[in-house]
Amino acid sequence: MSLRPSPTARPFALRAIPRIVPALVAIVVPVVLAVGASHFLLSRTVDRFHGVMDRSVALLMPLSTLRGHLNATVLPVHDRIEGIASAADRLHMAAAQVDADLANADLLTVLRALDPGPVAAVRREWETARDAAFALDTGPAAGREAAEHAFDGHLHQAVADLDVILGEAIRDLGTEWRRAGDNGSEHLAVFGIAAFLAIVVALGAGGLILRLAGDVQGTEARYVALARLDPLTGLENRQVLRRRLEEEITRSERFERPVSVLMLGLDDLAEVNATRGQLAGDLALAAVAGMVGTNVRAIDQVARYSDSAFAVVLPETDLGGACVLAERLRRHVAEHPVHLGEGEPIALTLSIGVAAYPSHAGEADGLFAAAGEALHRARNEGHDRVAAPAAEAPAGA
Repeated sequence: MSLRPSPTARPFALRAIPRIVPALVAIVVPVVLAVGASHFLLSRTVDRFHGVMDRSVALLMPLSTLRGHLNATVLPVHDRIEGIASAADRLHMAAAQVDADLANADLLTVLRALDPGPVAAVRREWETARDAAFALDTGPAAGREAAEHAFDGHLHQAVADLDVILGEAIRDLGTEWRRAGDNGSEHLAVFGIAAFLAIVVALGAGGLILRLAGDVQGTEARYVALARLDPLTGLENRQVLRRRLEEEITRSERFERPVSVLMLGLDDLAEVNATRGQLAGDLALAAVAGMVGTNVRAIDQVARYSDSAFAVVLPETDLGGACVLAERLRRHVAEHPVHLGEGEPIALTLSIGVAAYPSHAGEADGLFAAAGEALHRARNEGHDRVAAPAAEAPAGA
């Protein structure tokens, strides 16, 4: 018998090919589809989140810069009132920065990123405040006093109008963020179905999905922090504090409990910036924020209110108790010199305005304004002191 293979016989590998190829196709095709679908759907989800973040930076950064420059005009105006020679030049520089920021805001209205009406309102209030500031050194004393009050009132209104724009922008961006998350959930559901078909051979994709999900969650956490916190001091911002004060006033009305506000201004911050540099000024603000935060109660809320001022909401505290706390904070800061980088530690001082609900105002903005007026009074009386508003608000105000 011949031992040669039959010419019609084929090796096992060749005979197995018709079976192996369909099996490989059945495995590979679902995997390829699942990977392709996951890449497409997850890329679209992440792109949506990145788009919201990009719009957040493009919108919130110029508005926050405008707000900071508006507040920065206060110091040169008050220095001008006190007759400091360099105040006029600094006022012109600050006003030019605000005008440039408003031009950027106008560009955002042209691009339909902002409603032109509220931006025009901010511009009108600023231009009126600017004209009043430039008129401070002309005319009789009564006219200069009227110009000072006009500047303070219109600047405060411009900042308040800008805060409304910022609040609406943050709410709109938050809505976009949630919509992106909702669309992302739908995409992930579709991806789950595709991944189920290839679960045995596509387990490695799980690590990629978890990493992408972690990136999205980390981005969302950073976005939430950006909307709540001041990046320099780590304190919550003015909008968060305003909401807290509104809640405390509502509770005070319901249970007839006291609530007060402190407005703390860091004296001579401009001098620190001028003599030791902007970094030293930032260190001074951060150091004072830390001292204030560690010397109030757990139920009190501290926030950065403006470039050189902090505010504290004091639940369950009447005017007398607020003045006692304000004096303790003033003394603590004065007795603890701060290291500002190189050189000797520097002694810092606070001027503090105190206002109480309902004695000085009947709503949140009015109470902040009353505390700000008291802060202005403390500075006019010589800095490093505590002051309350000159008079109580009329009943029902």
